[in-house]
Amino acid sequence: MKRPDDESPQRDPQKKLQSPDALPSRSFQSRMHRSDEELMGMAVEGSLSAFEVLVERYKVPVFSLCYQMLRNREDAEEASQETFLKAYRARHLFDTSRRFGPWILKIATNTSRDALRKRRSIREYASSDFLAREADHFGGDSKGVLDPSELEAEEVRQVLQSLSEENRLPLVLKYLHGMKNREIAETLDISLTSLKVRLSRGRSILHARLCRRREA
Repeated sequence: MKRPDDESPQRDPQKKLQSPDALPSRSFQSRMHRSDEELMGMAVEGSLSAFEVLVERYKVPVFSLCYQMLRNREDAEEASQETFLKAYRARHLFDTSRRFGPWILKIATNTSRDALRKRRSIREYASSDFLAREADHFGGDSKGVLDPSELEAEEVRQVLQSLSEENRLPLVLKYLHGMKNREIAETLDISLTSLKVRLSRGRSILHARLCRRREA
């Protein structure tokens, strides 16, 4: 029997998902205690309101990731909207035995990459939160290792901008979004071994370039 608070699967989600900030403010208390995977199961059965709870939960991390890649608020908002629309349309493909977070962030990553290709000019991204965490890797007593207190945020930002997407994305997903290695590998469609190589290489390149700048 159809639950009275469920939405019809024929409704157009685009009208409800115009942007993360424009979502309706009605209460989702009856669903907020459910897991992401349970909500996706309900969405597959036709509950748009269940999917709206997921949008509420993930609109900030999705927008954050899109903005880190696109470095433009309007572009990031558009990519975020497109991410949730793609996720809703592909909800029947979601494996409820897997976590929803890495799945939606993977869609956000691919959507942002598409946006970058369309405008043909890659705008590098950096995050003050990420920079602060990544700077911790440069601390210690080893000779030639920089003291985090000596690092200027703008200096680190400039060096980070010089890294390729292949070396930047794993670092951002790990240190900014707090994802586990296995989840990052799944999001980027690479093996766990390849991910570890990219993380190590990215940190090493960032550190080496910062050292060269300080010595110049």
